Amino acid sequence: MSYKNIKQIAKYEVKILMRDNGFRFVSLFCIVLVTCIHLLRQGNIKNPDWIAISLPSAIPFANAYLISLIFITVFFGGRFISKRRYDESLSSIDIRPFSNIDYTLGKIVGFMIVVLGLDCMLALIAIFINILLSDAPFAIFPYVFYFFTLTLPLFVFVL
Repeated sequence: MSYKNIKQIAKYEVKILMRDNGFRFVSLFCIVLVTCIHLLRQGNIKNPDWIAISLPSAIPFANAYLISLIFITVFFGGRFISKRRYDESLSSIDIRPFSNIDYTLGKIVGFMIVVLGLDCMLALIAIFINILLSDAPFAIFPYVFYFFTLTLPLFVFVL
């Protein structure tokens, strides 16, 4: 098992996923969906329900819950939309003498990098909405707590 090989395969996996139009579409759709749900349910656009903004952990929990649903959507939708193009793009890696464990770990690490980037982007959007566009109290600890208790275990058990 070579860390250099795993890093190289992960780099190619990130490039391939970022170039995939299906993954881009699903990711953009998820970003717009989560932003609209946060703005409509917990923002100042209309009077939100008291339960949606009462605690400092209301918006972070909703964000982690929506990210969990979206991760499953991205994983099952975005990964398998363009399987044909994806297989052809990996031909440059397939001819190299990597072991199967290097290849599998590199693909998992690359996919985790992209999905964790999407997760961080959605968390920053939720923090922005929480601070500027909502009456909910702000605390950073619930964002970190729900990341380690809801989002990260989902990544580990789904992959």
